[in-house]
Amino acid sequence: MDQLSYFPRLAARARELAEAGHSAPAIAKILNSEGFRPPKRREHFGTQGVRTLLQELGCVSQQEQALRRGAAPLGRREWWLTDLARELGMPRVTLFGWIKRDWVTAHQLTDQRRSWTIHADPAEVERLRQLHQQSGGHRPRQAWLDHQQATIIRNEEGNHGDDVEPHV
Repeated sequence: MDQLSYFPRLAARARELAEAGHSAPAIAKILNSEGFRPPKRREHFGTQGVRTLLQELGCVSQQEQALRRGAAPLGRREWWLTDLARELGMPRVTLFGWIKRDWVTAHQLTDQRRSWTIHADPAEVERLRQLHQQSGGHRPRQAWLDHQQATIIRNEEGNHGDDVEPHV
């Protein structure tokens, strides 16, 4: 969606409507009436499309806002999943995947939605920001390169001439 030529206007309008307290169905209706169109030749925004857009923008749903009001305050250096995703400039679902891979320290609350909170001090936030900025193929590619480097065994004579191939 972020490749749409009018995405900055769409994002700003969706944020504005969400902050004004409109529900996803209402936002969809307003965006459609204002002439915004979703990608992939779809005719109009639907409720789920708006929810997805709002999540990607890091907007907190009305349901999540209500749960937060009823929840105990977060501890020092704790983040709501949505808030940390917004801080890092990444999709919420990607950060959730990192939780499942144990790349971040998180715990699940016992509230109705089983919300996640993440422990991240400033150094951890920076580490996660760097991790997000790496290309998607960087980690698998680096692991492969590290493995290749470890398996190359130099010949016993230590000859590093152009005509001598390393043994694998």
